[in-house]
Amino acid sequence: MLIIKILRYLKLSLVLVMFLYPAFVFAEVSIIVHPSNNSTFTEKDVKKIFLAKKNSFRGGGKAEPVNLQKGNPTRDEFNEKLLGKNEGQIRAYWAKLVFSGNALPPKVLESSNEILEQVAKNPNAIGYVNSSEVNDSVKIVYKK
Repeated sequence: MLIIKILRYLKLSLVLVMFLYPAFVFAEVSIIVHPSNNSTFTEKDVKKIFLAKKNSFRGGGKAEPVNLQKGNPTRDEFNEKLLGKNEGQIRAYWAKLVFSGNALPPKVLESSNEILEQVAKNPNAIGYVNSSEVNDSVKIVYKK
């Protein structure tokens, strides 16, 4: 009897995981800027800005990328989908650039709310959040 209850519990748990897992794995990430930013963006532009290969927007103005903290699922999604790297590869990439004195990594903020606030008040900021968290204080320039 106990084994049957355990098997039912495991089956129910597996079904719940199957339904919830895709929501995290396939979340859409929105790249956001200040509403006054009139630059156009391609995936390549976003990648270059967040990897310090480009430090200005196409339309002019210094680009100041902001990043979510390590361990945030949206950051992991951004790294994989847009930068094509996992967290370990990102750490190694920045360690090399910082050690050589060529660049500093983007400023890290604690939450999507902080990213939204920073981008809304800074015309030079560029960040990313889960698409479901975007509000009217920022402009979406790219989705992935």
